[in-house]
Amino acid sequence: MENNTNNNLDNNKDINSQKDPDKKVNKETPKKWQWREFFIGVVLTSLVAFGTFLGFYYLPSLSNGSTSQGEDSGTLVAPNENDNAETKHLSEEAINQLNTIYNTLYNNYVEKIDEDALVKGALSGMTSATNDPYTEYLDETQTQSLTETTDSEFEGIGATLSQDGGKIIIIAPIKETPADKAGLQANDQITAVDGNPVDGKALTEVVQEIRGKKGTDVVITIKRGSQTQDYTITRDSIPVTTVTANIDEQDKSIGYIQITNFARPTAEELETTIKDLREQGAKRFVIDLRQNPGGLLDQAIAISNMFVPDDKTIVEIESRSHDKQSYKASEALGEFKVTEPTVALIDGGSASASEIVAGAINQSGEVPLVGSNSFGKGTVQNVLDLTDKTELKFTIAKWLTPDGSWIHKKGIKPEYVVERPSYASLLVVSPDEDIAYKKENEKVLNLNQVLAALNYDVEPSIRFDDATKAAIEAFQRDSNLNVTGTLDDDTAAQMTIKLRDKIKENDTQLDKARSVLEELGSK
Repeated sequence: MENNTNNNLDNNKDINSQKDPDKKVNKETPKKWQWREFFIGVVLTSLVAFGTFLGFYYLPSLSNGSTSQGEDSGTLVAPNENDNAETKHLSEEAINQLNTIYNTLYNNYVEKIDEDALVKGALSGMTSATNDPYTEYLDETQTQSLTETTDSEFEGIGATLSQDGGKIIIIAPIKETPADKAGLQANDQITAVDGNPVDGKALTEVVQEIRGKKGTDVVITIKRGSQTQDYTITRDSIPVTTVTANIDEQDKSIGYIQITNFARPTAEELETTIKDLREQGAKRFVIDLRQNPGGLLDQAIAISNMFVPDDKTIVEIESRSHDKQSYKASEALGEFKVTEPTVALIDGGSASASEIVAGAINQSGEVPLVGSNSFGKGTVQNVLDLTDKTELKFTIAKWLTPDGSWIHKKGIKPEYVVERPSYASLLVVSPDEDIAYKKENEKVLNLNQVLAALNYDVEPSIRFDDATKAAIEAFQRDSNLNVTGTLDDDTAAQMTIKLRDKIKENDTQLDKARSVLEELGSK
């Protein structure tokens, strides 16, 4: 079965700009069960106010298994094989077991136990039995947290998270947010929030702990490789800027475009941006999808449509019965096309909707991919409103690239694999009592590696020795700082700035994209 999403994309409510999401209830749906029909993030984790942008794809009411698009034009409907499914009830034996455990714990547990907590624990256990990190029972607090992702007032640190095997992992910091400025990176593991370990906690619990009012601080403990470090981050309002661009400094014929996430205006912004770059002389483009954790599906499809010839596949959705729907490029999605030579950049922070774009423009649009393997999130979720201000989030389908590949937990491998310099993954240095003369530890090792990356004469050692002290003194002199040989706040801040500048100036992946564009231009 094939469907083309039509061009009325504005029916999708943007979680970045609308305080009230569209909620439509199928008339035949019992009032106790309502399907919420807006696009949210893959892991419910926006540490800003707006979702995690990793791939809950905006789905219409599925209570009757509808596969038509009707007035919800622009939405993606997953095939539903349960059109005529009968309601499944627990057996009498199962109900008796649940009642027995409930009453036993409520009446006999060593401490008084909250009955609601028992019920919520049972519901959470049911979703946990799926072994799917994207299927969860959300209690009232977690549901409210999710609802807040629809607000237009974004306050947080600006990062997106995932839960992988019990670990809380940063998918990507959002550009120019507190998380980004603090130096958090894709694949960093959060081990504690304000000193409280996150082990055993649900992802939504961790998100709730990290969120907070603008101007307040939160301490995030990060593990990167074998090293662990605390980051004190001041929460802020997070601006939603999805497309930024400039004429490349090295080659004025290249328009460099970075897409940070997929929100409601992104496709329109991209079209305007490309037109502006053309007027500035751009003849070729680099589309940077690195650290882009995803977003609204209709925007991903509309953007893919710009690079994919009409009638070619953008994405396929597959139900558990293996029925597939194919969504193809068409004039109905937009007449604007990019025919200039184009290269796209991806990395481990490119996830879900950005992977849909990468797969579509590469496989159907013949746009080369440069960088490193993408995140690998290939499932579709929906959210069901329950009666008590709680929700059920559950996986309902897979999405496939145009060639039929399921990239879940695999990611997309670019044709041109280019790794970043080793110093790009170093932890940001910060004053710490463990970073002192004659100390030996992993934090000192990171400091020595940062100094070495900045071309100071020091070995990558775990020991803070005379060479480390001399290197700090040299750095302080070069930076017009007070020369103390110790890592104070000003010294650490300047090291962070200079390391980030060096990483930006030595963007090996962007360099490769430029050379690939040269090759395309010569053909």
